[in-house]
Amino acid sequence: MAYNRKRIIDEIEEIKKSIENENISYGEISFLENHKEEIKEFFADDVELWQWAGISETEWLNKHKC
Repeated sequence: MAYNRKRIIDEIEEIKKSIENENISYGEISFLENHKEEIKEFFADDVELWQWAGISETEWLNKHKC
């Protein structure tokens, strides 16, 4: 199934709720891992999403250098 950007962002926001409720599924983790670029672009300050997506702390720090 092809996803457009809005649908990807909406799905990531729903997954964020699952993380907050501590009931994230393996499928949701996989979705995050497959959409790292969207997370980096649209959720740049959300460390928790970056962690769940498997984006390294070093990469996050490099993006947030002053």
